[in-house]
Amino acid sequence: MRNLIAGFLICCLLVSCVEVTQSPPPESNPEPSTQTQQQGVRYFRSAADGESRYRSLSRALEPRIERTCRQYHANKRASFCDFQFKLNRDTRQAPNAFQSLDNQGRPVITFNINLLRSMANNDEIAFVIGHEAGHQIASHLIQARGNIQAGAAAGSILAGIIGADPQIGADLGGFIGSRAYSKEFELEADTIGTHIAYRAGYSPIKGIGYFQRTQTGSSAVLATHPPSNDRIRRVQNEYNRILQSSGTAPLRW
Repeated sequence: MRNLIAGFLICCLLVSCVEVTQSPPPESNPEPSTQTQQQGVRYFRSAADGESRYRSLSRALEPRIERTCRQYHANKRASFCDFQFKLNRDTRQAPNAFQSLDNQGRPVITFNINLLRSMANNDEIAFVIGHEAGHQIASHLIQARGNIQAGAAAGSILAGIIGADPQIGADLGGFIGSRAYSKEFELEADTIGTHIAYRAGYSPIKGIGYFQRTQTGSSAVLATHPPSNDRIRRVQNEYNRILQSSGTAPLRW
């Protein structure tokens, strides 16, 4: 009976993890001139143009991002807000960007070239740079690490109670912990990205065009990203709050 219950729970977890990605029909009048189709992704520009735009925008946004970070983390060591920017040129990878930490504890924002090729304008690139910086400003990596540790501990204890392998329980618990609040983290990063883009002179509304073209995410319990419509709504609401305050609305997430 214990094995049956454990198997049932694992199946439920796996079903809940599935994310659906939809690519709507291409728009009729894209801004860039280059249009190709590869693995359901519509590319607008060359790799060289994408890299050039990313380098230029990251240099322009870096001082503002670091000032914003230090406003909320004045007590942390300087490396916490010392942002680094990297580019993955592997064209075989699906479009992606993420924030990590290097071995000195500095936040690293990494874009891959296919994401840059698929972005329609500088507003979209600026918004995603702000979004990835938002993960560090909101301390999401630190919180996620704590969630994983708590989930692993709880899973190990539960496995022991039902007579299962504690390591399997810890692995499952850690997995569930890694997904806890991940969708809310993404929405919080979108909120911060809205402010950073706006303050840097870019349009957050144009910036979410990528989400409008490519519907991603899922409402499944253990999905890592919320549905695109939820993210679009969050950015629109935050942008309206900024406009209603004549640009003086404080950043909160």
